[in-house]
Amino acid sequence: MRKIKLVLLIALLMIVLALGLLRRQLSFPIKADSANSEDLIAFNKKIGKPTQIEFGNFVHYNFIELDKIAKISKFRSGVGHDFSKGPDESCRSMKHYFEPIGIDSDFWHRFHNGQFSKSEWPTVSYFAPVSGKIIDVRSAKNVFGDEEKQFIIQSAKNPDVWFEFFHIITNLTIGSQVEGGEFLGTISPGNSGEIAVDFNGQLISFFDLIDEAVFSEYKVRGIKSRQELIITKQEREENPLQCDARIPHRFIGSNISKSSYDFWSMGKDNWVFLKPPKQSKKILETLLPGVYENMTIELLGNTIINSGEQLIILNSRIDLNNHSLIFRDGSKAEIRNSIILNSSEEYWDGYVSRHPDDMDGIMPSEKGWGIKPSAGFGIETDNFVLDSSEIKNSYGHGLYFYYAKSPKITNSRFINNAWTALRSEGSWGIYFSNNTLIGNAWQNPEKVGFAQLDVSGGGNLSFSYNKISSIIEGAVCFYGQQGIIIEQNMLDDTILLDDCSNCTINSNKAKQMSLYGCKAIEMQNNTIENIQIYENSGPSAWQ
Repeated sequence: MRKIKLVLLIALLMIVLALGLLRRQLSFPIKADSANSEDLIAFNKKIGKPTQIEFGNFVHYNFIELDKIAKISKFRSGVGHDFSKGPDESCRSMKHYFEPIGIDSDFWHRFHNGQFSKSEWPTVSYFAPVSGKIIDVRSAKNVFGDEEKQFIIQSAKNPDVWFEFFHIITNLTIGSQVEGGEFLGTISPGNSGEIAVDFNGQLISFFDLIDEAVFSEYKVRGIKSRQELIITKQEREENPLQCDARIPHRFIGSNISKSSYDFWSMGKDNWVFLKPPKQSKKILETLLPGVYENMTIELLGNTIINSGEQLIILNSRIDLNNHSLIFRDGSKAEIRNSIILNSSEEYWDGYVSRHPDDMDGIMPSEKGWGIKPSAGFGIETDNFVLDSSEIKNSYGHGLYFYYAKSPKITNSRFINNAWTALRSEGSWGIYFSNNTLIGNAWQNPEKVGFAQLDVSGGGNLSFSYNKISSIIEGAVCFYGQQGIIIEQNMLDDTILLDDCSNCTINSNKAKQMSLYGCKAIEMQNNTIENIQIYENSGPSAWQ
């Protein structure tokens, strides 16, 4: 009899615990205007529980030094690893990563290869979003062997709301009391900022809780609505991620390689890229070689960076004011998280001065006579980097490559440039990926025949994961190219190849594809309304 009573008692305890866990998982009342409202209100009705928290007006302090952040991962993104909890939620990241300015794909590559020092990592401060108590602290070592901590702040106003922080250099201990806005510590070198919010066992977005005063800080950086930072449950269910059963919590790509998945995970489907912080404007005659960071500059003249010199632009806005920015062969050029606008039109109809009679005081280079000083935004040098930036409102080409090698253009936007977004002659190894081209090539296309992209000569180009939309002319054109890859692009116009060979064209979406005199072309899984193949190449075949 005693055994029966003991078994019944144990069973009763298990039921109580299960109900408590169920309450923790299902109790998350929310206002109807929240980004996650539809899913959460449905469970509210199911459990008949009234609203216990004021969403959109619960957090009155930002938790991070936002001026030092370049981009924020979306709630339910495919970034990092699986971090999920709640009813029917799995294989998704239900927290936000905050990537510091300057920590981009190239930096991560150096990081994973041990080619950086601790001093290079930005110092970014954390602050308490609410008043509360530290209820959990876990210690670990970062990549430099320094102690870092992970901890939870339990809200004093509502103990069911927990804020979880990761990879922080701090002296906080279990039981510490913190006030809203209080300094907590700094990001541990080797990591991004991270925050997760748990409300009664359901992970919700930090942006569901912040008030309008806090959200106004994000509006200044270009965020128009909280929904931009949240992938809804329905959207994620319609576009599910896959997790590796052999390695818990690791995302894997569906029908693509790990490297392709990793690259996709760093793009606009998973991140919101912030506008640079506003800075006081400086008016300069020209840019001198050096590093320009967190600046707003208007130029009164042309800038030419010569061999042996470097110009690095970070988190800045440069108004060329109808002048040129030219990087000569042998210079170093790097632009990240910046806006370059209003570059000049080329005042000579031949694009490049190839003959002594046309030199006009131009400096010769090893690769030819060089780009004219009036060439707008011109690149002769090798290993040019443009990342997470905007090129807009050019009076000519957005970018102009002349016999450059291995330029890398990623995660950037080309908007409203009068001629092409990118014009290239004789360049090799162009890497152009995850960019957006909108409304370029709008000025007099019948006269100059421009396209969104115009690449002539050279080869080994990679053109992938780009989105192109047009106003007048929307084609992307490749002439005399060898060994190029065109894949996973979305266009509302034409892909044109002329006299190209050994090209791979896979999984693109476009209205039309035209191939003129091309050889050894591999095409698979494209969604193209009209494909035209011609035996001959050159202008006579285009008629």
